[in-house]
Formats: sequence, structure tokens, C-alpha cells
Amino acid sequence: LLKKSPSRELHWTDDEKTMLVLYTSGTTGNPKGAMLSHKNIISNALASIEALELKPSDRFLLILPMFHIFAWTTNVLLPLHLGALIVVVESIRPPAPWLKLMFKHGITCFTAVPQIYAVLAEQAKGFKKWILRYIFFGRVKLCITGAAPLSKETMEKFEKNIGLPILEGYGLTETSPDTNVNRPSAHKPGSVGPAVPGAKIKIVDENEMELL
Repeated sequence: LLKKSPSRELHWTDDEKTMLVLYTSGTTGNPKGAMLSHKNIISNALASIEALELKPSDRFLLILPMFHIFAWTTNVLLPLHLGALIVVVESIRPPAPWLKLMFKHGITCFTAVPQIYAVLAEQAKGFKKWILRYIFFGRVKLCITGAAPLSKETMEKFEKNIGLPILEGYGLTETSPDTNVNRPSAHKPGSVGPAVPGAKIKIVDENEMELL
């Protein structure tokens, strides 16, 4: 799918052809297949890597289902492109096995949906708080969430107990998917952050007229 030149620059072949089909129902209706090209996927991965300041030395934990675009991009394509480590977890229940894997492999990038952050924030009490913060999340530098809104209460409780901010993002299966994400060096709680490099966003009214 990709060829490397002697200068180590990446070049697409057949970049407009469909690379994969991922199904999405949006908010209502039956699932529909979104046809994503090689260029869709690779360009979005590159933009996300730049926005999140990711490196080949980063280590990713994959606890989310790979049939969903959020996991597929953030925990599969990004680390594959970087040549980074991916630790694949069979199931999120119970949490003890994958928490131990975080410690064993020195995970630096943790990605989860808001419900998982809410559980972790609630469980981080007393002795468990020390273990979660300094053992299991001891080497984590990025906590990323998506797929659903993150409550202010969960965000504040997680940062207080675990000591790490949660970076919210936004995207659609049809956009490959990331359009917005908060930056590690500057994030605004309660927002999905600015557009990723190369993405253009506008707000329109009911008549599709652009609003300032």
C-alpha cells in the first residue's frame, strides 16, 4: 500500500482507491459502510500524529473494539505508522489484567471512552489511588477520549486522582475520523480542541450559510 523512497519519504500508490469500509449508524438508522481511501486514512493518521506529538518510542494499549474507527485509527494505524508498540487486550473486563499490562509494557498512550475514565476516576481512592497513579499510569503521558461526550465531573475527578488531563477529540467515521483534538501542550476542558492539521471546519445555519 505504501512504498518508501531512498529518502525515506512516503509515497501513496492508488491513493484514491478504497482501503477499507467501516460501518457507522451515526445517531440513528441502520449501519452504513463508509468507504475510506488510502489517502483518507494515511493523511488523517499523519495529522493526528502531528497534533498529539506522538513518537515511535510511544506505547499504545488497545482496549477498544477494532471495528470502531476511534480504536482503529488511534490504536492501530497511528502506532503502525510510527512503528510503535501496540498491546492488544482481549477484554476490558475485568480491568486488572490490562492494568497490569500497562505497567509491564510501560504504556505511554492510553485511549478510552468516557465510561472507562469514569470508572477509573471513581475507583481511585485510598490505596488504589496510589497504585493507579504511580504504578499503572506511571509512564502514561497522554490520555485521550472520544466517541461520546466527557462529563466535567469525570474529567476533574480523573485529573485530581490520577494526575493526568484527558484530551478530548472529535471525528466521524466518514472523515477518517479525526477532525479536532486538544493538544498535549494546551487543552481546553469541555471542548474538542482545534482542527487537526489539514482539516477545515466551518459553522453553518439551517440554510447552510456560513456563520462567523
